[in-house]
Amino acid sequence: MNTKSSRMSFRSILALSITASLCTGLVACGGKPGAATSASGTSSQTSAEQQQIAKYNTYVDAANQIDTSFSQELREHLRLYGDRLKGGGKLDMYSVPMTMLIERLDKELKQGLAMAPAMDDLDPAAKQFADALDALVPLNRELESYADSKGYLADDGAKARAQDPAYVAALTAVARAEGAFMAGIAARDEKNIRDAFEQAEQGSQAYYRAGMILYSHQSMDAGDAFFESLGSAETADTFKTSLDKVGEMSEAWDKKVRETIPAGCRSVTRQANLMLGNARDALKHAADGAYKRYDLNDPISKMMSPVVNDASHFRRNYNDLVAQLNSQRC
Repeated sequence: MNTKSSRMSFRSILALSITASLCTGLVACGGKPGAATSASGTSSQTSAEQQQIAKYNTYVDAANQIDTSFSQELREHLRLYGDRLKGGGKLDMYSVPMTMLIERLDKELKQGLAMAPAMDDLDPAAKQFADALDALVPLNRELESYADSKGYLADDGAKARAQDPAYVAALTAVARAEGAFMAGIAARDEKNIRDAFEQAEQGSQAYYRAGMILYSHQSMDAGDAFFESLGSAETADTFKTSLDKVGEMSEAWDKKVRETIPAGCRSVTRQANLMLGNARDALKHAADGAYKRYDLNDPISKMMSPVVNDASHFRRNYNDLVAQLNSQRC
Protein backbone atom coordinates (compact mmCIF):
# COMPACT_ATOMS: atom_id res chain seq x y z
CA MET A 1 0.00 0.00 0.00
CA ASN A 2 1.04 3.61 -0.48
CA THR A 3 2.14 5.20 2.76
CA LYS A 4 3.29 8.64 3.72
CA SER A 5 6.92 7.64 3.34
CA SER A 6 8.82 6.72 0.17
CA ARG A 7 9.30 2.99 -0.23
CA MET A 8 10.07 0.51 -2.98
CA SER A 9 7.30 -0.18 -5.47
CA PHE A 10 5.66 -3.55 -5.90
CA ARG A 11 5.38 -5.05 -9.36
CA SER A 12 2.45 -4.70 -11.72
CA ILE A 13 0.85 -7.80 -13.21
CA LEU A 14 -0.21 -8.33 -16.79
CA ALA A 15 -3.95 -8.51 -17.36
CA LEU A 16 -5.43 -11.61 -18.94
CA SER A 17 -6.71 -9.47 -21.81
CA ILE A 18 -3.28 -9.94 -23.40
CA THR A 19 -3.70 -13.69 -23.68
CA ALA A 20 -7.42 -13.42 -24.30
CA SER A 21 -6.74 -11.45 -27.46
CA LEU A 22 -5.49 -14.68 -28.99
CA CYS A 23 -9.00 -16.13 -28.93
CA THR A 24 -11.81 -13.58 -29.22
CA GLY A 25 -14.81 -12.86 -31.39
CA LEU A 26 -17.95 -14.83 -32.16
CA VAL A 27 -16.21 -18.03 -33.22
CA ALA A 28 -14.03 -20.42 -31.31
CA CYS A 29 -10.27 -20.47 -31.91
CA GLY A 30 -9.66 -22.35 -35.14
CA GLY A 31 -13.32 -22.06 -36.15
CA LYS A 32 -14.67 -20.38 -39.28
CA PRO A 33 -17.07 -17.44 -39.42
CA GLY A 34 -20.57 -18.37 -40.42
CA ALA A 35 -20.44 -21.96 -39.15
CA ALA A 36 -24.12 -22.20 -38.25
CA THR A 37 -23.88 -25.58 -36.56
CA SER A 38 -21.64 -24.25 -33.77
CA ALA A 39 -22.85 -20.67 -33.41
CA SER A 40 -24.80 -21.20 -30.19
CA GLY A 41 -22.10 -23.29 -28.52
CA THR A 42 -19.40 -20.86 -29.54
CA SER A 43 -21.36 -17.91 -28.15
CA SER A 44 -21.77 -19.67 -24.80
CA GLN A 45 -18.08 -20.60 -24.72
CA THR A 46 -17.05 -17.04 -25.54
CA SER A 47 -19.34 -15.69 -22.81
CA ALA A 48 -17.91 -18.09 -20.23
CA GLU A 49 -14.35 -17.23 -21.27
CA GLN A 50 -15.07 -13.52 -21.05
CA GLN A 51 -16.58 -13.94 -17.59
CA GLN A 52 -13.44 -15.71 -16.43
CA ILE A 53 -11.28 -13.03 -18.01
CA ALA A 54 -13.29 -10.25 -16.37
CA LYS A 55 -13.03 -11.88 -12.94
CA TYR A 56 -9.32 -12.57 -13.26
CA ASN A 57 -8.67 -9.01 -14.41
CA THR A 58 -10.54 -7.73 -11.36
CA TYR A 59 -8.16 -9.72 -9.17
CA VAL A 60 -5.23 -8.38 -11.22
CA ASP A 61 -6.49 -4.83 -10.65
CA ALA A 62 -6.56 -5.56 -6.93
CA ALA A 63 -3.02 -6.95 -7.00
CA ASN A 64 -1.77 -3.96 -8.97
CA GLN A 65 -3.11 -1.59 -6.31
CA ILE A 66 -0.45 -2.87 -3.90
CA ASP A 67 2.38 -0.40 -4.27
CA THR A 68 4.21 -1.58 -1.16
CA SER A 69 3.51 -5.09 0.09
CA PHE A 70 1.96 -5.54 3.53
CA SER A 71 4.88 -7.77 4.51
CA GLN A 72 7.17 -4.82 3.82
CA GLU A 73 4.83 -2.52 5.74
CA LEU A 74 5.08 -4.93 8.66
CA ARG A 75 8.87 -5.07 8.51
CA GLU A 76 9.11 -1.29 8.36
CA HIS A 77 6.66 -0.85 11.23
CA LEU A 78 8.64 -3.23 13.44
CA ARG A 79 11.93 -1.65 12.42
CA LEU A 80 10.78 1.90 13.09
CA TYR A 81 8.55 1.45 16.11
CA GLY A 82 8.92 -2.06 17.54
CA ASP A 83 11.67 -1.42 20.08
CA ARG A 84 10.47 2.08 20.91
CA LEU A 85 6.96 0.96 21.70
CA LYS A 86 8.03 -2.10 23.68
CA GLY A 87 10.74 -0.33 25.61
CA GLY A 88 8.83 2.84 26.37
CA GLY A 89 11.20 4.96 24.34
CA LYS A 90 10.33 8.43 23.11
CA LEU A 91 8.08 8.47 20.06
CA ASP A 92 8.77 11.54 17.94
CA MET A 93 7.29 10.16 14.69
CA TYR A 94 4.60 7.66 13.79
CA SER A 95 2.72 6.58 10.67
CA VAL A 96 0.56 3.78 9.30
CA PRO A 97 -0.68 3.01 5.76
CA MET A 98 -3.54 5.06 4.35
CA THR A 99 -6.88 3.48 5.34
CA MET A 100 -8.56 4.72 2.17
CA LEU A 101 -6.20 2.62 0.03
CA ILE A 102 -6.70 -0.46 2.19
CA GLU A 103 -10.48 -0.08 1.84
CA ARG A 104 -10.15 0.35 -1.92
CA LEU A 105 -8.17 -2.89 -2.16
CA ASP A 106 -10.70 -4.66 0.06
CA LYS A 107 -13.55 -3.50 -2.19
CA GLU A 108 -11.77 -4.74 -5.33
CA LEU A 109 -11.18 -8.17 -3.79
CA LYS A 110 -14.82 -8.48 -2.78
CA GLN A 111 -15.91 -7.43 -6.26
CA GLY A 112 -13.85 -10.26 -7.71
CA LEU A 113 -15.24 -12.74 -5.19
CA ALA A 114 -18.79 -11.82 -6.17
CA MET A 115 -18.16 -12.54 -9.85
CA ALA A 116 -18.66 -15.85 -11.66
CA PRO A 117 -17.18 -18.35 -12.33
CA ALA A 118 -15.58 -19.84 -9.24
CA MET A 119 -11.77 -19.87 -9.26
CA ASP A 120 -10.53 -22.54 -6.88
CA ASP A 121 -6.95 -21.34 -7.19
CA LEU A 122 -7.76 -17.72 -6.27
CA ASP A 123 -11.13 -17.38 -4.50
CA PRO A 124 -10.15 -18.89 -1.11
CA ALA A 125 -7.01 -16.75 -0.93
CA ALA A 126 -8.94 -13.64 -1.99
CA LYS A 127 -11.55 -14.33 0.71
CA GLN A 128 -8.88 -14.77 3.37
CA PHE A 129 -7.17 -11.57 2.21
CA ALA A 130 -10.41 -9.56 2.29
CA ASP A 131 -11.31 -10.91 5.75
CA ALA A 132 -7.89 -9.97 7.09
CA LEU A 133 -8.23 -6.45 5.62
CA ASP A 134 -11.66 -6.11 7.25
CA ALA A 135 -10.06 -6.82 10.62
CA LEU A 136 -7.22 -4.36 9.99
CA VAL A 137 -9.29 -1.40 8.78
CA PRO A 138 -10.80 -0.18 12.09
CA LEU A 139 -7.46 -0.38 13.90
CA ASN A 140 -5.63 1.30 11.03
CA ARG A 141 -8.23 4.07 10.75
CA GLU A 142 -7.95 4.92 14.44
CA LEU A 143 -4.16 4.89 14.38
CA GLU A 144 -4.06 6.90 11.14
CA SER A 145 -6.07 9.66 12.80
CA TYR A 146 -3.75 9.44 15.79
CA ALA A 147 -0.70 9.74 13.52
CA ASP A 148 -2.13 12.61 11.44
CA SER A 149 -3.00 14.64 14.53
CA LYS A 150 0.38 13.78 16.08
CA GLY A 151 -1.40 12.46 19.13
CA TYR A 152 1.79 10.58 19.99
CA LEU A 153 3.33 13.93 20.96
CA ALA A 154 0.43 14.66 23.31
CA ASP A 155 0.37 11.30 25.10
CA ASP A 156 4.03 10.29 24.69
CA GLY A 157 2.98 7.43 22.43
CA ALA A 158 0.66 5.79 24.99
CA LYS A 159 -2.09 4.96 22.51
CA ALA A 160 0.31 3.53 19.93
CA ARG A 161 1.97 1.50 22.68
CA ALA A 162 -1.33 0.11 23.97
CA GLN A 163 -2.68 -0.83 20.54
CA ASP A 164 0.51 -2.06 18.94
CA PRO A 165 0.17 -5.77 19.82
CA ALA A 166 -3.30 -5.92 18.24
CA TYR A 167 -2.17 -3.83 15.28
CA VAL A 168 0.90 -5.97 14.61
CA ALA A 169 -1.20 -9.13 14.87
CA ALA A 170 -3.74 -7.77 12.37
CA LEU A 171 -1.01 -6.56 9.98
CA THR A 172 0.74 -9.94 10.23
CA ALA A 173 -2.48 -11.73 9.27
CA VAL A 174 -2.90 -9.41 6.29
CA ALA A 175 0.70 -9.96 5.17
CA ARG A 176 0.26 -13.73 5.28
CA ALA A 177 -3.02 -13.59 3.37
CA GLU A 178 -1.49 -11.23 0.83
CA GLY A 179 1.35 -13.69 0.25
CA ALA A 180 -1.05 -16.53 -0.51
CA PHE A 181 -3.15 -14.37 -2.84
CA MET A 182 -0.16 -12.99 -4.72
CA ALA A 183 1.31 -16.49 -5.10
CA GLY A 184 -1.94 -17.61 -6.73
CA ILE A 185 -1.99 -14.59 -9.02
CA ALA A 186 1.65 -15.11 -9.96
CA ALA A 187 1.10 -18.78 -10.82
CA ARG A 188 -1.88 -18.04 -13.06
CA ASP A 189 -0.12 -15.02 -14.53
CA GLU A 190 2.90 -17.15 -15.47
CA LYS A 191 0.66 -19.76 -17.10
CA ASN A 192 -1.31 -17.15 -19.06
CA ILE A 193 1.86 -15.51 -20.34
CA ARG A 194 3.52 -18.78 -21.36
CA ASP A 195 0.32 -20.09 -23.00
CA ALA A 196 0.02 -16.90 -25.05
CA PHE A 197 3.60 -17.25 -26.28
CA GLU A 198 3.32 -20.95 -27.12
CA GLN A 199 -0.06 -20.60 -28.87
CA ALA A 200 0.96 -17.67 -31.05
CA GLU A 201 2.07 -18.31 -34.63
CA GLN A 202 5.86 -18.22 -34.75
CA GLY A 203 7.24 -15.18 -36.54
CA SER A 204 3.96 -13.25 -36.21
CA GLN A 205 3.46 -9.91 -34.52
CA ALA A 206 1.48 -11.69 -31.77
CA TYR A 207 4.38 -14.11 -31.23
CA TYR A 208 6.95 -11.38 -30.69
CA ARG A 209 4.58 -9.38 -28.49
CA ALA A 210 3.90 -12.43 -26.33
CA GLY A 211 7.65 -13.11 -26.22
CA MET A 212 8.31 -9.56 -25.06
CA ILE A 213 5.77 -10.07 -22.28
CA LEU A 214 7.18 -13.46 -21.26
CA TYR A 215 10.79 -12.34 -21.10
CA SER A 216 9.92 -9.03 -19.39
CA HIS A 217 8.18 -11.09 -16.74
CA GLN A 218 11.26 -13.30 -16.38
CA SER A 219 13.46 -10.21 -16.23
CA MET A 220 11.43 -8.94 -13.30
CA ASP A 221 12.07 -12.17 -11.40
CA ALA A 222 15.75 -12.11 -12.35
CA GLY A 223 15.96 -8.44 -11.39
CA ASP A 224 14.50 -9.12 -7.95
CA ALA A 225 17.20 -11.74 -7.32
CA PHE A 226 19.89 -9.45 -8.73
CA PHE A 227 19.04 -6.47 -6.53
CA GLU A 228 18.47 -8.56 -3.41
CA SER A 229 21.91 -10.15 -3.83
CA LEU A 230 23.47 -6.70 -4.36
CA GLY A 231 24.43 -7.65 -7.89
CA SER A 232 26.13 -11.02 -7.43
CA ALA A 233 27.85 -12.40 -10.53
CA GLU A 234 25.50 -15.39 -10.76
CA THR A 235 22.31 -13.31 -10.63
CA ALA A 236 23.84 -10.73 -12.98
CA ASP A 237 24.33 -13.35 -15.69
CA THR A 238 20.71 -14.51 -15.44
CA PHE A 239 19.45 -10.93 -15.40
CA LYS A 240 21.50 -10.00 -18.47
CA THR A 241 20.30 -13.05 -20.42
CA SER A 242 16.64 -12.29 -19.75
CA LEU A 243 17.09 -8.63 -20.69
CA ASP A 244 18.76 -9.62 -23.97
CA LYS A 245 15.73 -11.77 -24.80
CA VAL A 246 13.42 -8.81 -24.12
CA GLY A 247 15.53 -6.74 -26.49
CA GLU A 248 15.40 -9.40 -29.23
CA MET A 249 11.61 -9.74 -28.99
CA SER A 250 11.08 -5.98 -28.82
CA GLU A 251 13.13 -5.37 -31.97
CA ALA A 252 11.42 -8.19 -33.88
CA TRP A 253 7.98 -6.98 -32.76
CA ASP A 254 8.79 -3.42 -33.83
CA LYS A 255 9.77 -4.64 -37.31
CA LYS A 256 6.50 -6.56 -37.66
CA VAL A 257 4.47 -3.57 -36.50
CA ARG A 258 6.17 -1.30 -39.04
CA GLU A 259 5.04 -3.60 -41.85
CA THR A 260 1.50 -2.26 -41.31
CA ILE A 261 2.19 0.91 -39.28
CA PRO A 262 5.31 2.61 -40.73
CA ALA A 263 5.60 4.93 -37.74
CA GLY A 264 5.78 1.94 -35.41
CA CYS A 265 4.48 1.92 -31.84
CA ARG A 266 6.75 4.20 -29.88
CA SER A 267 4.67 4.05 -26.68
CA VAL A 268 5.66 0.40 -26.22
CA THR A 269 9.17 0.34 -27.70
CA ARG A 270 10.19 3.45 -25.78
CA GLN A 271 9.16 1.85 -22.49
CA ALA A 272 10.91 -1.38 -23.38
CA ASN A 273 14.11 0.52 -24.22
CA LEU A 274 13.91 2.57 -21.01
CA MET A 275 13.61 -0.61 -18.98
CA LEU A 276 16.53 -2.21 -20.83
CA GLY A 277 18.70 0.89 -20.59
CA ASN A 278 18.21 1.41 -16.86
CA ALA A 279 18.65 -2.30 -16.14
CA ARG A 280 21.91 -2.37 -18.09
CA ASP A 281 23.08 0.68 -16.13
CA ALA A 282 22.34 -1.32 -12.98
CA LEU A 283 24.45 -4.22 -14.24
CA LYS A 284 27.33 -1.81 -14.84
CA HIS A 285 26.95 -0.26 -11.38
CA ALA A 286 27.15 -3.71 -9.80
CA ALA A 287 30.16 -4.70 -11.93
CA ASP A 288 31.94 -1.49 -10.89
CA GLY A 289 31.40 -2.33 -7.20
CA ALA A 290 29.03 0.56 -6.50
CA TYR A 291 26.54 -1.66 -4.67
CA LYS A 292 29.10 -2.67 -2.03
CA ARG A 293 29.98 0.85 -0.91
CA TYR A 294 26.86 1.62 1.09
CA ASP A 295 25.45 0.31 4.37
CA LEU A 296 21.81 -0.56 3.69
CA ASN A 297 21.15 -0.81 7.44
CA ASP A 298 21.86 2.89 7.80
CA PRO A 299 18.86 5.01 6.66
CA ILE A 300 20.95 7.85 5.24
CA SER A 301 23.39 5.53 3.47
CA LYS A 302 20.46 3.50 2.12
CA MET A 303 18.88 6.62 0.58
CA MET A 304 22.13 7.28 -1.32
CA SER A 305 22.71 3.70 -2.44
CA PRO A 306 22.53 3.12 -6.20
CA VAL A 307 21.06 -0.37 -5.65
CA VAL A 308 17.94 1.16 -4.09
CA ASN A 309 17.58 3.71 -6.88
CA ASP A 310 18.32 1.16 -9.61
CA ALA A 311 15.78 -1.30 -8.21
CA SER A 312 13.15 1.42 -7.94
CA HIS A 313 13.76 2.62 -11.50
CA PHE A 314 13.66 -0.90 -12.90
CA ARG A 315 10.38 -1.72 -11.18
CA ARG A 316 8.88 1.57 -12.33
CA ASN A 317 10.03 0.94 -15.92
CA TYR A 318 8.62 -2.58 -15.79
CA ASN A 319 5.29 -1.33 -14.43
CA ASP A 320 5.12 1.34 -17.14
CA LEU A 321 5.84 -1.28 -19.82
CA VAL A 322 3.08 -3.48 -18.41
CA ALA A 323 0.68 -0.53 -18.57
CA GLN A 324 1.54 0.10 -22.22
CA LEU A 325 1.19 -3.60 -23.11
CA ASN A 326 -2.13 -3.85 -21.28
CA SER A 327 -3.46 -0.79 -23.13
CA GLN A 328 -3.14 -2.70 -26.44
CA ARG A 329 -2.88 0.52 -28.45
CA CYS A 330 -0.87 -1.15 -31.22
